[in-house]
Parts: sequence; C-alpha cells; structure tokens
Amino acid sequence: MRSMLSEGDLVSSDVHSFHHDGGIVLHARSLKYGKLSNGCLVKVPPSLVPRQQHHFVSLPCQVDAVLGNNGFVWLTATLAADGSRSAVDVTVHEQAEVGVVEAVEARKAAAAARVIEAAARMNIARVRNCVLALAQASVTITPLTIMAAFTASESMQLAPKDLLEPATALEVVEAARPAFA
Repeated sequence: MRSMLSEGDLVSSDVHSFHHDGGIVLHARSLKYGKLSNGCLVKVPPSLVPRQQHHFVSLPCQVDAVLGNNGFVWLTATLAADGSRSAVDVTVHEQAEVGVVEAVEARKAAAAARVIEAAARMNIARVRNCVLALAQASVTITPLTIMAAFTASESMQLAPKDLLEPATALEVVEAARPAFA
C-alpha cells in the first residue's frame, strides 16, 4: 500500500470490520475508492449525515460529493460535465487489462494534471458553505438539503463567502426549508 498511498493522504473506503484491539479493516472494492484529491473536505457532526443508498453523489451544480457516515463530506468538481470519458473513467474501465497498480498510477497522473476552473471552484465553495450552514442549523446533510440551500443562496444573490456569516447562513437554511421539509 505504501507504493500507492503516503501517510496523511485522504482516502475513501468502506469499513469492512472492527478488531477487538481497536483496529479497523478498510475495504476498497474498486477504483472509485482510494485517494481523494483536487477538492475540499468539510467536517460536520456524524449524526447529521444519515445512511443513504448512495454516498457518492453528483449534484446538479457540477459538484461531486462523498457523504461519509463519519461526518466527513468531500467535495470536488464533476469530472466530465460534457459526458465524455475522463482519464479516470478510462482507468476504471481498463483496470482489468493493466492491473491495479498501473491503474492507480494513471489515476494519480490524471489528478495531478487536472485543472479546476474558477466557476467550478466557486460552486465547490458555495456547496461547502451550504453544508456548514446546514450543520449550523442541525439539518441533515443529504443531496436534497444541499441543493435546496445552494439554490436558496443563489436566489438570494449571495456570494459564497456571505454564507460564512452565521445570521446569513441561518437565513439561507430557513429560505431553503420548504424545499426539504
């Protein structure tokens, strides 16, 4: 594993089992799991992230999110908004042909070369601040509530940084509440 990951890397995986000594066995069944890069991590109370059928979601605002049951929410720009296959998608489909290590190396190279445009970074910042606003108001973090807050903040013509003000954040959540109540 040390050839693929370094200490301090942020990874996505399933918890497979727990040991009596406190150890945890993690399971990464496919290349959708692994090192997370080119994004933003948001930490919220774990009780606000309910178990869902899909924890990897693509939001309509061109932001992909990983909603972890541990309260960690990972946000990044959607890979291929135009519907074309990205380099990462190609490595997933060709994993069986080239092997896991080569596929992971190709994935690292694609992530290092990826440039996230300014508009996508603004959307990531808005989603991040909406997640924090929902957490401040003790509202569960789901794709529906995130998009309701995102849409409400846009309709109120707020910049992403405006959502960092506690009073403004609560106004956005209250304006979005009819969409998810």
